[in-house]
Amino acid sequence: MFIKRNSETRGDVGRRFSLSKKVKLSALMALTAFCCVLTLSVVIGGSLVCYAVSYDGTQVGRVADREVLREAIEAAEAQAAQILGQEYPIAPEVTVTADLGVSENSQELAEGLLSNVEGIIETYAITVDGEPVGAMGSQEDLQGILDSILGEYSTSDTLSVGFAQDVKVEYMFVSDELPSDARQISRLLDPEGDGEFSLTVISSGTVQVLEQVPFETVTEYNDEKYSDEQTVFVEGVNGLQRNTYVAFMENGQEISRQVLESQVISEPVTQVMEVGSIPGSRTDSTGSYIWPTDGHLTSDFGSRSVAVGSSNHKGLDIAGPVGTPVWAADGGTVTYAQYWSGSGYGNIVMIEHDNGDITYYAHLNSISVSVGDKVAQGDIIGEMGATGNVSGSHLHFEVRPGGGEPANPLNYLP
Repeated sequence: MFIKRNSETRGDVGRRFSLSKKVKLSALMALTAFCCVLTLSVVIGGSLVCYAVSYDGTQVGRVADREVLREAIEAAEAQAAQILGQEYPIAPEVTVTADLGVSENSQELAEGLLSNVEGIIETYAITVDGEPVGAMGSQEDLQGILDSILGEYSTSDTLSVGFAQDVKVEYMFVSDELPSDARQISRLLDPEGDGEFSLTVISSGTVQVLEQVPFETVTEYNDEKYSDEQTVFVEGVNGLQRNTYVAFMENGQEISRQVLESQVISEPVTQVMEVGSIPGSRTDSTGSYIWPTDGHLTSDFGSRSVAVGSSNHKGLDIAGPVGTPVWAADGGTVTYAQYWSGSGYGNIVMIEHDNGDITYYAHLNSISVSVGDKVAQGDIIGEMGATGNVSGSHLHFEVRPGGGEPANPLNYLP
């Protein structure tokens, strides 16, 4: 229950905050009178003569000397100012009279004075880092508010839960304007809110996770292959383990975790592979050309007299059976790989080499590559055939330096 205030109704509190010289003189006279009374102290029949202290006509305690009263008044005024948010002079309303009894210390007397200040009550309050937030007559009701907030962030796996701030339920002097409704106090403390007193809930709990264990790779190097040539002898397989973590959370959001226990379900399988050690790529151009197929030369580069085909021959014709493999004369990138309608070339593959040269492979029976493919010297790109304007199965082969006009391939072939 709240401590009852003075039964007498005082005037506007604000009038006390603007003390006139007359009021200040009254306070000085009260303290002076008290000092005079102290000089009359005597011991009567073994009993100590004390001095009853009254505030606004209500006795609030007893003191033995002037210094105790001074300390009590200063302490009460300082605490009242802190609670009410403005200066609150108490001394002018204090009177003392001689009395017999047991004297009190300054703290006890200060509490007696505060209990009679209008606007201040002594009750249970929730404080956050020492600052009161809300007050109620029941300690259990306030603790229930805090327990309810903590319960929102607790599960069966929770190991611990608490507040990051210093949160207490205390019996103390507070302003009677402090919120006293449970729902209002809960809103002020809500961790999801953005108010001055929004709490931060720190919790920890266990989390179980199935996680992969990455496999290791053992690499063997082959000095007869290029660095982009790789062969996998044993395929790597990730392992699997069940990890139990202690997860640390702030308002339900995980901020860190620590491994508590690990259980291996399956071990990882190490990958074994071979990698070439020659710098570069196998598809890089070598700068020289090889014959693109097997067969016999049936037509040279340049002017010729033929019944079928061009009289100004742009390449070499190499005859052979349909299906004879056709190879890339050097490494490069495929830029064309399809039937060239209306050209007489039929199925044709074009390869651009690193030096800008382009080689043509025409009249193919089939094509084994696609535009954008990287091919190495000697890779099969198709089969010899008789598509387009031809009189029989053969490969028409051209070399176009820098991608320009055709040149005699015999000047480039070994």
